[in-house]
Amino acid sequence: MFQANACMTVLGSTLVFSGGSKKDYLYAHDPSKIWTLNVADSVGNWTDQVLPEMLGNRMWHGCMIANLDDGVKSNCSSKIFEKTRETIQINFVIAGGYYNGRATMAIPISSLIHGGGSRDVLEWRWLGYLPEERQWGPAMGMVAGVPTLATGKNYGDTSIDSLDGGFYWRTSPSRNLTYKREFAASVSVPHNWLPGFCRF
Repeated sequence: MFQANACMTVLGSTLVFSGGSKKDYLYAHDPSKIWTLNVADSVGNWTDQVLPEMLGNRMWHGCMIANLDDGVKSNCSSKIFEKTRETIQINFVIAGGYYNGRATMAIPISSLIHGGGSRDVLEWRWLGYLPEERQWGPAMGMVAGVPTLATGKNYGDTSIDSLDGGFYWRTSPSRNLTYKREFAASVSVPHNWLPGFCRF
C-alpha cells in the first residue's frame, strides 16, 4: 500500500487512510482509494474493501470524521421541511487537495459503526466548493462543532473556511491564523484546553 501525500484520521480503533501518490504528481490509484486498518485486531491487515473509492483522485488533501446532516425529513403536519436528529450521520469528509483544490466530498459511515452496513450501499456525495483553492495540504478539524479548514493555498495563507448549513463553505471575515501555512498538520483537542478569548 506504500503511498505518500495522503491523509489519515482515526475512528475508534480504526485508522482511515485516504488518497495519496506513488511518486510526485502521480496518484496511487484512479480513482483514489480508502484504506482501513483495525488496530484492535492483532492479525488484521490494511484493506480497501470497507469504503468505496472516492469521487476522483486526491493527494495533499484534508480529511476528518464529522457529524453532518445528510438530508431533511418532512414534517407532514406543518408541511415544513426541517432537519431532525434522524438525518444526522457520522461522515468521513475530504476537502481540498490536488488537483481540484476547491472540491469537498463526504460519505456517511454510521451504518458501519453501528453494524449492518456494507460497502455496496455506501455512497460519496459532493459537499460543495471551497471559496478558493486549497491544494497544498490544508489542515482540517472540528472547531466549536463545525467542520473547519485552514491553510493550503499557494505559498501558504492564514484564512479559515467553515462548513455552513451542511453544504456551503464560507471564509471567516474575522478569524485568521497568525502565520501563513501550507502542508499543515492539525489535531482536535477539547475546547476547555484553550483560553476563553478564543471564543470556542
